[in-house]
Amino acid sequence: MIRPRQVAAIAAVALVMTACASDEDDPRASDGDTTVEVVNAYAPGSPGAAGAKALVDQTGPALGGESSLSNGDAAAPLAAVAEAEADGLTVGVAPSSALTLQPQVSEVGYGLDDFEPVLLTSSQPVVLAVEQDASYDKLRDLVAISKELTTKVASTGRQTPQGVDAAMFAKKSGADIVQKRFADDKESVQALVRGKADVTVTTAAAAIGPEQSGDIRVLGVFTPKPIDAFPDAPTMRSSGYDIAFGVDNVVVAPKGTSEEGVRTLRDAFKEAASSGEYQQFLTKNAYTAKAISGPALRTYLAKQAAQYKNVRQ
Repeated sequence: MIRPRQVAAIAAVALVMTACASDEDDPRASDGDTTVEVVNAYAPGSPGAAGAKALVDQTGPALGGESSLSNGDAAAPLAAVAEAEADGLTVGVAPSSALTLQPQVSEVGYGLDDFEPVLLTSSQPVVLAVEQDASYDKLRDLVAISKELTTKVASTGRQTPQGVDAAMFAKKSGADIVQKRFADDKESVQALVRGKADVTVTTAAAAIGPEQSGDIRVLGVFTPKPIDAFPDAPTMRSSGYDIAFGVDNVVVAPKGTSEEGVRTLRDAFKEAASSGEYQQFLTKNAYTAKAISGPALRTYLAKQAAQYKNVRQ
């Protein structure tokens, strides 16, 4: 049963699914249509939430209906999905860290094994940025100054890849860093612009607009390879810091959802992820397209959880 505080986290999304239960099987269905409940685990108004909406807007047509997206519980974004019936009628759209990292650091009431992975659709690179007029020209300048003066870093906290990247950067570089946690990436960037932080470690999607408008400069990217959106920013690996955690975007269903139910959801979200509209969103916001499903996705998530556990020790 879904707890009262989670009721607001789920909204009925009218999606017509031709391979789902009949009206007699599911009381939520009407006029032959089946209601699929979609939970958005990203902070409202954040770039991640915009990405989730861009995906789900295309999922409706893929299933033959209309779609909208509800906000998840900020404290435990996927709890409602974990507790839902495994009938193929509930799905969560979330950063993979909500499955692989957050259960390790917070009492969220669920773990990776409480879900059936459906599809990994894309990834958001994480970047390190400073104010446009900051005296740091390169990462090594930032590190040198940070060893002398404590540097305030705005991020979304140590329960997210951004916070882990910031902590690992401090550990590997020797920089004296204090993290300031903000609700989402947009807020962490604004903290930098308004002088409330010296640096932000945030997603490329949150940084690309302020960087193009001349408010901030990206000094480095937490990716294995350079990214087109910031051609002058070196990777952390090329700078001597082997750190590359990003924000993977995944779709999950409750544990025990049938193979047929998972397959129906996977096919619909895969079609949506390959749509021209979603691909345009990825390009505009510096996302990386990435499609993983089935046993490979389960292995990928388990490996990521182990990596987070290792860096936290």
